[in-house]
Amino acid sequence: MSEPSFLRVAIPFEGASPLGWLAGQDHAAKLYWASRDGDFEVAGVGVALRVDSLENAMLHLRDGDTERYFYGSMRFDDRRAPDDIWGPFGKACFMLPAIELRRVGNKCQLIGNGTYFDESQRDACIQSIHENLDGVVRANTSPTLALATVGPGTSFPDWPRWEQAIASCLTALEQRHLEKVVLARKKTYTFAHPKDASHLMQRLRESAPGAYHFCFQLGGELAFLGASPEQLFMRDGLHIDTESLAGTRRRDVDEERDTELANELQHSAKECWEHDLVRQQIESALHTLCIDHGVKDQRQIIKLPNVQHLRTRFSGVLREGISDEDIIDAMHPTSAVCGFPREKSFEPIAHYEQFDRGHYAGPVGYVGAKKSEFAVGIRSGLICGNQLHLFAGAGIVKGSQAKAEWDEIDHKMRIWTRLLE
Repeated sequence: MSEPSFLRVAIPFEGASPLGWLAGQDHAAKLYWASRDGDFEVAGVGVALRVDSLENAMLHLRDGDTERYFYGSMRFDDRRAPDDIWGPFGKACFMLPAIELRRVGNKCQLIGNGTYFDESQRDACIQSIHENLDGVVRANTSPTLALATVGPGTSFPDWPRWEQAIASCLTALEQRHLEKVVLARKKTYTFAHPKDASHLMQRLRESAPGAYHFCFQLGGELAFLGASPEQLFMRDGLHIDTESLAGTRRRDVDEERDTELANELQHSAKECWEHDLVRQQIESALHTLCIDHGVKDQRQIIKLPNVQHLRTRFSGVLREGISDEDIIDAMHPTSAVCGFPREKSFEPIAHYEQFDRGHYAGPVGYVGAKKSEFAVGIRSGLICGNQLHLFAGAGIVKGSQAKAEWDEIDHKMRIWTRLLE
C-alpha cells in the first residue's frame, strides 16, 4: 500500500480544559497527554492513523511537519508475547488522533487531522476534517464521584507468594551475579460497572500533581493510563534532557517526620547506590548518543504526594542521525524499572512476577519531527471492562526485606488507591 499524505486544519479554541473537554466527548478511541511542567497538554478523539511501532510513526514524520505528533506507548519487554488483557495494545501503539485539543502554554487550538492516499481523495479528506470539527461538542465535564469498588483490591502475588518470591530472588542475585532486580505487583479492583477512563484521569490528575499524565483508550472499556513522575527523555532538535529517578521513601503528614524521612533517603547507602546504578546507565547511554553531555542538576530530593525520590538530571547534544528509536533502545529500560545488569534482569522478572507487565514501565509519550518526549510508564493502570489493574514495583537488592518492599509499593500505588478505597 502507498504511504498516506496528511492534512491538518487548526482553529483557535479558547476557554476549554482539554481533559474536561475529553470527558465530554462520545468517542470509543480517546487519548490524553500532559507534560510534567504543565506547558503541553493534548486531548484527542478518534483515529486518523494508528501504527504499531515507533519506527512506523517516525516514517510518517519524514516530511518534516513539526506540528504533527503521534501519541502512544510501548511494551516494557517486547520480546514477550502479550497476555489477553494487553493483547490489543501490541508491542507498541501510536495514534494520530482525528481531532485533538492542544494547549501549548496559554494557547489552545482545535486540530483536525486526516489522511488520503490519492490526490483525487484530497478534497474529500478536507471536507471530512471540517465535518469532524463542526461536530465537536464544546464540553467541560467535571469528574464523577462514584468510584466505589466491589470489595477490596486483590494483590498478585499475594503476601505469602511475595515473601517467597523475595527470598528466592535474593538467592538468585547471588547465583546469577545480579546486583538488582525490580519486581512489580499487580492489584486488581472490580467495579459494579465499567468506568470512563477520562473521568478517572481527571481524578488521578488531582491526586498526583507534578507528574506526566497519560491515557490511551483503544475502546470504550479498554484504556492504559497513569501519572508518572519519571522522564525517560525529552528531545528538542538535537538537544536532549533525561534523568535518573531512583531511591524512595514515603511521605509523612507530620512535617518534621517528613524531613527526617528525606534525610534518611539522602544518606541511605542502599538508596544512593540504587540511584547511582541508574545514573551510570544513563551516562553510558549519553556517551554513545551525544557529542557532548553533562549533569544539569546534582542529586536532589523530589517530593511527590505519597513518596519522595532521589533525582539527578542530565542534558546533552545528540550526534547527527540519532533517532528517537536509537534513544529508547539505549535508555529503556533503566535499572529503576528493570535491574542491573539490564539484560540479565528480564528472566527473573518474568519468573518471579508471573504476570504480563504489558505497557507498564514501558515508554509513554509523543514523537514528532522536531520534538519528542517520553516518560516511563510507572504509577499506571489498565482499565479492562469493569476491572482496573494497578501496577507498581520496587528494587530488590542484597539486604532487601519483603515487608519493606511491599510497603513501598503500597505507597507508590496510593495515588490510585485513595481514590478507590
